[in-house]
Order: sequence, then structure tokens, then C-alpha cells
Amino acid sequence: MCSLTELDLSWNLLHAAGVEAISRALHSNAALLTLRLAWNGAGWRGGLALGEMLAANGSLRALHAQH
Repeated sequence: MCSLTELDLSWNLLHAAGVEAISRALHSNAALLTLRLAWNGAGWRGGLALGEMLAANGSLRALHAQH
């Protein structure tokens, strides 16, 4: 079985709600190693959700979340 190890969702206008949804989904994900969410307008709510996800997810090695 193949596992998704890298996901680039940069420049998709996800805003806070989208980043929060992705963060919830990745709390228990053990396969994804790199996540790119740059330029999505996540704001402080999205940043908080990403921080909570990182505290729970031990497999993610790279996160790109500029702007």
C-alpha cells in the first residue's frame, strides 16, 4: 500500500477554517512527512490549530506555513 508522504496545498485560499480542518485530520496521521500550506491566509486561528496538530503528530518532519 502506498502512503502519501508529501502534500503541497500552498496558494489555495484555505483561510483559517481550511487550515483548522486539515490540522484536525492530521492529529493522528502517521504517514505524512512534509506539509506545505504557505500563502493560505491561515491567520492566528490557523496557526494555533497547526501548533496543536504538531503537539499531537509525531511523524511530520517539515511544515511550510509562511503568510
